[in-house]
Amino acid sequence: MSQLWSEISGTIFGNPELSKQQLAIAYRSMRLADVVTPSKEYFLNKQSGQSVGWRLVGRIAGLATTALLETQKVPFAKPPEFTVSATVSRYALAIATFGVRKDLDRINVDEANIRTLRDNLARTYNRLIYNALVAGRSFAYVATGTVASPTLNFTTSGTPSGNAARRFIRFDVVKLGRLAVQYNIPPMDGQNYAMFTSPSMKEDLELDTAVNGFVDVKKYANSGAEGLMNGEIGSAGGIRFVVDNDAMNVNLVSENIGVGATTNVGFGSGFLCGADALKEAVVQPPHFRVNTNISSDFNNQMGVCWQGLQTWLAEWNFTAHGQGAIIHYTTAANT
Repeated sequence: MSQLWSEISGTIFGNPELSKQQLAIAYRSMRLADVVTPSKEYFLNKQSGQSVGWRLVGRIAGLATTALLETQKVPFAKPPEFTVSATVSRYALAIATFGVRKDLDRINVDEANIRTLRDNLARTYNRLIYNALVAGRSFAYVATGTVASPTLNFTTSGTPSGNAARRFIRFDVVKLGRLAVQYNIPPMDGQNYAMFTSPSMKEDLELDTAVNGFVDVKKYANSGAEGLMNGEIGSAGGIRFVVDNDAMNVNLVSENIGVGATTNVGFGSGFLCGADALKEAVVQPPHFRVNTNISSDFNNQMGVCWQGLQTWLAEWNFTAHGQGAIIHYTTAANT
């Protein structure tokens, strides 16, 4: 990710080891982070619960296909403008730690504590991005029929229709790719879409050995290996696949979808995303903080936390703007 981390240095409340380096590692363990367009600026002076907003310019209706005479002026059109807003929230978690402050600008915090906080930060933010994808989806795709005779339900309201009745197959790859093009979803990397899936769909993809089927990431040409997403396993039909075993598998809700003779049929779910699927709005990027004097005990008892103030938003909504960037491959039963 190209996220820029705040440098916290020169005070007893942080140093680069506790902020930039550790948090960069946390971000790389977030499989869903690649769907986020990092914020280019901070929304300064905002507090948790307050709203931030920005302007969008949509597609111009119609085409300039009328030939102009030399004496005619160039006509003007007004592109549609939209204002979107999001509510920023503060997220944080602390743990107690013990140590001795060695000097005024360096803090001795057990590395194990930093690692466990780093893991919690990554899993928390990964789930928050997952929630933003669900909330911001423009389209929903439900796999129906059978593997031998597959069908699908596709909605443009973001609300899924029907329950999944079979596993993910090549049919769905082709249909998802066609629907993404049909509804003008811009490719994530300028050429391919990206799909973030739960674990069972990995097996379905790797079992697809048909001609022009799934291409394992290990078989990418050298040029195709540049800019790999974190957790990318391969591609098929112009869609690059990333498997997430954290937010996409939480409580098995994302993994165990579908109906059948038994409950919780493990058909899996996922998100097909185009460019700028989610926008990040940051007031204060996540960082570590240390309280060196809990209970006023001469710095013998300390606490360390991660904290951030931000949100994620799907800017484009098909119903409101005529454009969308997220297709949720899911089922009505679990959403």
